[in-house]
Amino acid sequence: MTTIEEIFEKNDRESSLHANIIYKELITPAIMNFIIYSNNQFQTAQDNSGFNGLIKHLKLVISGGAAFDYYIKRTGKTDVINTHDFDLRLYLDIPPSKSPLFSKNRQNSRRVEEWMLKICKELGNLFTEFLNNYVASSNIVQVLDNRNIEISQFIAGDRGFLTTIEYKIKDWGTGEDELLDSIVDIVPHVPSKAIHYGPLTSNKEQNFANYNEADFSGVTSRHGFFKSSLVYSKTEYGVYYVSLGFLVWDTVRMINYIIDAKYFGTKRNVDPTIKFERYLEKYKVLLSALSRPELYLRCEAFSKFIGKCNRVKKICQVDGEKISTKSDLVYKGVEKGIFPNDIYWYKELLKMDFSDLCNTVLQ
Repeated sequence: MTTIEEIFEKNDRESSLHANIIYKELITPAIMNFIIYSNNQFQTAQDNSGFNGLIKHLKLVISGGAAFDYYIKRTGKTDVINTHDFDLRLYLDIPPSKSPLFSKNRQNSRRVEEWMLKICKELGNLFTEFLNNYVASSNIVQVLDNRNIEISQFIAGDRGFLTTIEYKIKDWGTGEDELLDSIVDIVPHVPSKAIHYGPLTSNKEQNFANYNEADFSGVTSRHGFFKSSLVYSKTEYGVYYVSLGFLVWDTVRMINYIIDAKYFGTKRNVDPTIKFERYLEKYKVLLSALSRPELYLRCEAFSKFIGKCNRVKKICQVDGEKISTKSDLVYKGVEKGIFPNDIYWYKELLKMDFSDLCNTVLQ
């Protein structure tokens, strides 16, 4: 099994990460803390009037690259993509047969969707304020300034069905233009958006007729594949991640979206062909993980399915010092100015996965 020390070798990572990915790693402890807090607030909600009676069934579930990192071991074969943001889904955790989202009365369903969308926007505003306060209470700005990286405050953005938390970042060391980027995207998980999750069709395959992939047909999904359900995994600290099956489906969705002919008629910052290759590689890794969990899945995420995990002493090498406990990692983060020097944050940071703490302190 690859050790944490091997995965997070500092010099190699610093040479390959963009400024926005570095910033995402630095702010991850605060993001995870807010997600846990929000889910606790949902679960303990006491107001049962009107739609508020549904609040106790809401969950913020992590999807996208962060969920991929939760399930997949990071090795040379699986190091597919370093993500710059968190994709969150607001999920109403009620069986479809009882959920108002699946009511035969479409007007009632739409009203619930609109209510969930409103919750997403409220979360975005609270999230933004929380992250700005976190950055202000730490020395992250100075840490980035030492790397010639300049950041702005976070702002909540409204993209219709998507609530996003955005900021501006400038990497003076590379001379790249200032980038408007997102750190968190929040969307309600509702049936009306299932239209974006259809199968690949033969006409879409023609858009990549010249793509050098031996078996492109393997990407095709079935009709209705995970169309209206979201099954999740829960960590011991109350963090929810979409299921591995959902992650496969969502990756297929992105491949589907990129291939769609309409995509090529719009301006994008990233070459769609490159994005396609990255998502296709991610898809292959996920299928490999389903086939050989003992080789590809992280012990922390799938120990009950793997049966027996090879236990190795976790080591994080920071500035030549080998650190093997989360407590020492937190103290090192405080010393470097990455974490706030506060007893509350000390307790909260100890709840984090060792590898996540290591990854943050190495930035």
